[in-house]
Amino acid sequence: MDRRKFVKISAIGSAALVLDSYPAQGQKNSTNKDLNYFLPFLVVSYASSMHNFDLYVTKYLAYIFIYFYCIRKYFLHDHIFKLYVHILVISFYLLLVIYCLNLYFDLYTPFRVENLDGLSSNSPMQTENHRAQIFYLLVFDRSDYSGILNIPRFFGFSREPGFYVMFTIPGLLIASFFKMKFQAISLAFATFIASSFAGFFVLLILVFIFILPKSQYKKIIFLLLGMLMLIILLRGYYSNLNIARVDDYVYLIDRTLFRYTSSLTSFGGMLFLLPKLTYLLIIYHYYRKTMIINLKIALMFFIAIIILLNKATELISPLFLFYLSFIDFLHKSRTCLESSESRKTN
Repeated sequence: MDRRKFVKISAIGSAALVLDSYPAQGQKNSTNKDLNYFLPFLVVSYASSMHNFDLYVTKYLAYIFIYFYCIRKYFLHDHIFKLYVHILVISFYLLLVIYCLNLYFDLYTPFRVENLDGLSSNSPMQTENHRAQIFYLLVFDRSDYSGILNIPRFFGFSREPGFYVMFTIPGLLIASFFKMKFQAISLAFATFIASSFAGFFVLLILVFIFILPKSQYKKIIFLLLGMLMLIILLRGYYSNLNIARVDDYVYLIDRTLFRYTSSLTSFGGMLFLLPKLTYLLIIYHYYRKTMIINLKIALMFFIAIIILLNKATELISPLFLFYLSFIDFLHKSRTCLESSESRKTN
């Protein structure tokens, strides 16, 4: 089957999702009314795939279909999210043992990246000759002593600590919600030894939110947006600090700003920019859900995933949708609780 047929099938699938997003006659609400907020993203992705002659729209269509017709229907249960936390904790301790062994024994040499088989030639690991993948499980960089304890940073099951905290910090918040104290402490320790700049930045924001009362929710959002604007505007000052990691982030901001501003001058550039705008519509919808839930942990979780997942290679990824399902779970639990209370009062 060629690409044109794939794109046509994607168009048919998108049209089916559009029709399903509208309530049937006699129904007060559609079970999938949230789908309306995903449709603009699908439409833009379809236009982008037609213009670039690629298959990205089929991938996003599959993600969204599975999210609405599988995850949201069958997996919004507390044991699913507890299982996720347990998997994170068990994998952390397994990798921690390997990490500690590597600090005292030379496991680096036999597992250097250049000796690994089965890696794609496009894998970023191929260009990192100073890294090893111990027992083919733990990425270890013996040249990176930028961690907080002045020891090699802990990469977990990811290729860099910044990706690993995308799992540990949301997992920490999920564990805290279910009062899983040991698991929460374990994932907090995992975040600590990963020594990710983005991770520590997010944790600082979460502590700030935890201290403030819930009545200040909206002020917190505007304050965070103001901080983001200041970071962007004052990035030239940060580059004078001569800190390598800060310089990397300044370069990343400059490159991103240039990419977005240059996108305004061509149709192809607009197709690059429009998915980001339609993505913000999804974010706004789940922000409103977070406000309805009215729990500190929900706001902390929402802000954490929005900041951390900006490193992902996809706007809408399976991990992003899984995290949105936790917000759906909290919203569903809140709605059921209010319904039961209203029945009792009546």
